[in-house]
Amino acid sequence: MDFANYIEPKTPAPLKSHWLQVSMNGKVYIPHLYRIRRRWFQAKEIRTLDLKRHGHAHCIYHLIYYLEGANSILIDDQPVAISSGQMVLIEPNVFHNVIPREPTDCSFLTLMFTYQCGEELLSVNFGQLLEQLTGYPIQPPRIIQDGKGALRHLFTTLEKEVMGTAEEDLKRVGYCLAGLFNEILGNSLRSDHLKPVPEDILDVKRYILTNIAQTITIEDLIEVSHLSRSQLIGKFKQYCGISPINYLIEARIDKSKTYLLHSTKRIKEIAWLCGFQSEYHFSKTFKKRVLMTPGQYRQTGPA
Repeated sequence: MDFANYIEPKTPAPLKSHWLQVSMNGKVYIPHLYRIRRRWFQAKEIRTLDLKRHGHAHCIYHLIYYLEGANSILIDDQPVAISSGQMVLIEPNVFHNVIPREPTDCSFLTLMFTYQCGEELLSVNFGQLLEQLTGYPIQPPRIIQDGKGALRHLFTTLEKEVMGTAEEDLKRVGYCLAGLFNEILGNSLRSDHLKPVPEDILDVKRYILTNIAQTITIEDLIEVSHLSRSQLIGKFKQYCGISPINYLIEARIDKSKTYLLHSTKRIKEIAWLCGFQSEYHFSKTFKKRVLMTPGQYRQTGPA
């Protein structure tokens, strides 16, 4: 797939997988692919945008996964903070504006779909939709945490492997949509047994994502969190699965991938923009984590 492009059928393309169909009021509704798209915003671009122009509502389901950075979007006229590793659910006919509101670099992938019976569009919320599909009465949260990376895998599969709107491509979309529904359901059913990520850890994540090009030390993160060194490392691992420094490195690598695929910037400049001390340090770290050099990744894309 050409990573600069996105999929948007001239008319929404039906996903005919029977397990995705919903029966309501004597009618059978099936999902239709509306759009798969990656968006990448730089801080300088966001500063020039007229954010009021982009607010709207329509009878379309949105699933938005933040790949990198931290920012906020508008849902129901309220700002909603979102950061890397989170997915936002936007239901039909809800006013929203997904253009980032803060002048901070970020990127995200969007899957948009409708549920239709002929030309008639379904507009129930995600909880009602999933209850019809699974039989479980749930009300999922607006933001889903991607604790194990399953959501990222499904979204990047959509971006990498869906080449168009042929039958086989739409089957792949259907498989991924079913997987996303499954993750939403599982997250919602587990939510009663999971402790939310504490605000001090969220503050550390936001600080890392919004200052990624700067030098960040463990002392900076201690100051942000108001925790001791051992408390910070232990608590961060408890809720995020990795240490804060490893999280910082992963965030820098993710940001560099976007520059490599979506810009013509030199590798030395990308290293600097992503907070690496030198091109050598960047290349060495990238190869260790991604198993290919930055140049190879730019030529071939994700493995």
